[in-house]
Amino acid sequence: PHFFGYPTADEWDKDEKEATVKKVREQFMSVDFPKFMGFFTNLIKEHGEKFLCGEDMTIADIMAYQQIAYFGKGIADHVPKDCLDEYKEIGAWMGRIEANPKIAAFQSKK
Repeated sequence: PHFFGYPTADEWDKDEKEATVKKVREQFMSVDFPKFMGFFTNLIKEHGEKFLCGEDMTIADIMAYQQIAYFGKGIADHVPKDCLDEYKEIGAWMGRIEANPKIAAFQSKK
């Protein structure tokens, strides 16, 4: 965080840190997150309604899936667990990834 103008962990007051994290995450969720979801939705639509780069799943889908799925887990402070619910195309895309037999087998081992 100090690269972005914030104090280092040992210099930061706990209450100030929590308030800043809340502010930054709420800002991200209200302004930037919808932009990112729109970007990914457009990629899916532009490439045939299946995956980010076309008809077949690629490493791009797997990498994006991991990050996007994180937001819906409800483990990040100030990020609502239902934040993906309104993005139906994203949900369908995630379902296609999860339906892949190798992905499903991997996820069943978690």
